[in-house]
Amino acid sequence: QQQQQQQQQQQPQQQTPRGGPEGGSAAVVAAEVARAKEFKELKELNVQLIERLGLERSAHTKTQERVKAISNENETLTSRVGMLSDQLIELSDLNDALHDKLSAASASKAELADMNDALRGELGAAKYSQCASLKGLD
Repeated sequence: QQQQQQQQQQQPQQQTPRGGPEGGSAAVVAAEVARAKEFKELKELNVQLIERLGLERSAHTKTQERVKAISNENETLTSRVGMLSDQLIELSDLNDALHDKLSAASASKAELADMNDALRGELGAAKYSQCASLKGLD
């Protein structure tokens, strides 16, 4: 179509004595009107296409910015989770060590209580025998 249009533009139009195109002037005028109308419609469609592309490009840019922000936030959160995991492991180890110390202290306390009871028993028996010998009961 473009080649035909270029050929038609390059060919000199022969004029009739009245100044109009030669032969079927109504058909030629109708064809020119149709081409002009088509050209106008194509220009309007082109403008719409350019507007849509601009909107799509803008939306794409905004989406890329959001994806980048979310990616950065994800990296930050991942780093924080890693640090918190390390802290949790350290705290768990410390808790285990403190639990072991508490168990040992509880065992020692129980031993001391048993020893204390035994000493009281021995002291009580010794005091009793001492008191009895003083009173002459023994």
